[in-house]
Amino acid sequence: MKLALPPENPPRDASTIGGRNPLTGARVQNLSPAVAVDLQMNLLAKGVVIVSVAPNTPAGGYGFQPGDVVHSVNGEGIGSVGQLKHALDAAGGHWDLVIERGGQRMSLTVDG
Repeated sequence: MKLALPPENPPRDASTIGGRNPLTGARVQNLSPAVAVDLQMNLLAKGVVIVSVAPNTPAGGYGFQPGDVVHSVNGEGIGSVGQLKHALDAAGGHWDLVIERGGQRMSLTVDG
């Protein structure tokens, strides 16, 4: 039997969130088995994970942390970095976010 690295499917699509929203300053990636191994997370985890948070940014101010998984924005499920960016931009100044941290889901509502 030959061992192989976990697949990177979907591709990471690493991106730093910008604009005017609660995740501005967070660096995010699509979760794949390869990313999950890198971050020591569950191999079956899916969605978009925060990999870093820049200091003195909205994301840092709201307490987002590396390893947080973004599950939804305003009730829209988030499965990719592209979906996350679109949902944040389309929110119109009101964001209901559902985040998973350490196996627990948390909600955050931001108006601005």
